[in-house]
Amino acid sequence: MQRLSTGLIGLLLLSACGTETEAPPAISDASGDTSVDPVAVASVEENPLKNAYFGDTHIHTVLSFDAFLFGTQRTPDDAYEFAKGAGIEHVRGFEMKMKKPLDFLAVSDHAFYLGMMREVAKTEGPYSEHPVAEAVRGATSAAGGSRGFGAVLGHMRTRDRSLPDDLADRAVARSAWQEIIEAAERHNDPGNFTAFIGYEYTSSGPENQNLHRNVIFRGSAVPEQPWSRLDSTNPETLWSWMDKNRDAGMDALAIPHNMNGSDGWMFPENNWAGDPIDRAWAEQRMRNEPIVENSQVKGTSDTHPMLSPNDEWADFEIMPLRIASQLQSRPQEATCAMPCYVGSLWRKRAVSIRTRLGSSRRQIHTTPRVRSRRTTTGARPAI
Repeated sequence: MQRLSTGLIGLLLLSACGTETEAPPAISDASGDTSVDPVAVASVEENPLKNAYFGDTHIHTVLSFDAFLFGTQRTPDDAYEFAKGAGIEHVRGFEMKMKKPLDFLAVSDHAFYLGMMREVAKTEGPYSEHPVAEAVRGATSAAGGSRGFGAVLGHMRTRDRSLPDDLADRAVARSAWQEIIEAAERHNDPGNFTAFIGYEYTSSGPENQNLHRNVIFRGSAVPEQPWSRLDSTNPETLWSWMDKNRDAGMDALAIPHNMNGSDGWMFPENNWAGDPIDRAWAEQRMRNEPIVENSQVKGTSDTHPMLSPNDEWADFEIMPLRIASQLQSRPQEATCAMPCYVGSLWRKRAVSIRTRLGSSRRQIHTTPRVRSRRTTTGARPAI
C-alpha cells in the first residue's frame, strides 16, 4: 500500500511565440547525444490563439528524502502513469485516480540526498548501520516519519562540516537521476503527453529562509548530475551552472517556489555577497528563472492581507511558517513583506528597481510561455 506525494498543479499557456560556493563542475550530456534528428520530429499542430494545458512541475517520489520519510514509496514511473490517468493505491488501501489526465508532468525530486533514504533503509549495505538508519527504516507511520525526518535534519545540522557528508553519495544520486531521466523518456508521448526531466534545488538562508527552485530541462540533453545544495547554497551558482549547460546544448529554466517562506530572500535587493544587485545580475536571473510557482500546499505567494488590505481574497491559503520548520514567517516586517509576495513586489519597489537596473528591470511571470508541446524524444517545448 503506497501513496504518491504531489505538489502544485500548474497551468501552461502555450503560445506560438517562443522565446558553501564552488565553481560549477564540467558539463556533460547524460545521454551522450545532444542532437535532434529532424526526421524524428513529430508534426504537432500549433494554435496562434493559444491552447491551455494543465500539468504539474512539482512532484516528489520515493527518491526524495522528505517524501520517503513521509511514507511515499511510489517511483517516477508511477508518477507519470498517475498523471496520464492510471489509478494508484493509497496507503489506506483505496484507489486514487485523476478525473482527467494531465497534459504534462515533471518529476522534481530533491537533488540533495537523491535516492539516499531508499539506500539507508536497506537492512544490508554500506548504510545499513548509519546513525540515522533505524529512524529512516521506521518511517512507516506518521509518528515514525516525524522521527525519521528529525533524525535526518539533525544529521544535517550537527555533522562535522570539516568532513565530507557521509550521506552525500554521488554514485547513488547519479543512479537515481538516471532513473528519473529514463522514466521521463519512457513516458514522453509527442503531441499527447509531455514528460519533462527535472529536479528540485533546495537551498535556504541562514535562518531557514526558503530558496527552493524546481529546475526543468527543455529536452533529453541533461547533465550527468544535478546541481544541489551539496554543491552550493548560493542560487547564483545555480544560474551560472545553468548558463554553462545552455552553452553545451542543455537548456533549462528554474522555477522558484514558496517565496512566502523566504523572509524576503527570494527577491533581494542585494546579491549573495551583500552588494546591490545590478543589470548583469538581473539579466542572468531572468535568463534562468523568468517565472515563479505562485501557489501550492505550503501557501500562496502573490499577496498578503497586510499588503492588500482591500483584497478579500488576500488571506486565502496563507501559511504562517517557514518551510520545513516551526519558525514563523514574518510578513509584518516591512523589509520582508514586499519581496516575499509577487504582486506587492512590483507595486512597492518598482521605481527603485528600475532606477538601479535601467532597461533590464525584472519582470516576473507566474506562468511560463512555451511554443509547442514536446515534439521529439530529443526536445521538449522551446522554453
